[in-house]
Parts: sequence; structure tokens; C-alpha cells
Amino acid sequence: MVQAESEVYFRSTFFHKLITIYSFISVEEAIEIALAEFSGKVEEAEFDEDDGRYLYEIEIENGDKEAEFEIDAVTGEIIDMEIDD
Repeated sequence: MVQAESEVYFRSTFFHKLITIYSFISVEEAIEIALAEFSGKVEEAEFDEDDGRYLYEIEIENGDKEAEFEIDAVTGEIIDMEIDD
């Protein structure tokens, strides 16, 4: 009986970790994060995978300036931000 309970716990914990790993923020949330750093018009928002890391690539224009963001699709962390004058 204890073994069966342990196995159920292990499986449910493992499944929960898989769900957590693949719980992505929405593209709208990623855009919000980028716009909080650089205001303007969103020209492109794309979901991508790079070396096992899922991310959003966001391009924003504001007049003569342009910004490109890479935002982690799981954590919402800004991985890279480039602003061209």
C-alpha cells in the first residue's frame, strides 16, 4: 500500500513539473513586458525555441528608433534587449 501511494505521488509530482516547465506566458504578456521598457508600435511578435529555451521575439518601433527583445516564454524575463537609434 505504501509503495502504491509513493508511486502515485511520484507520478503526480513528475506530471506537475512537466506542466510547470511548459507553462508559457502569453504573447500579450510578453508584449506588455517589452512595452514597459520601450514604448512604441509592435511590428512583430514571434514565439521561438533556441537551444531548448522557449522565448518570444518582439520588435517595436518608435519614430526613428527600433527595439528588439527576447523574452523567456516561461519566466517572462528579458533575455536580450537591443535598441537602435
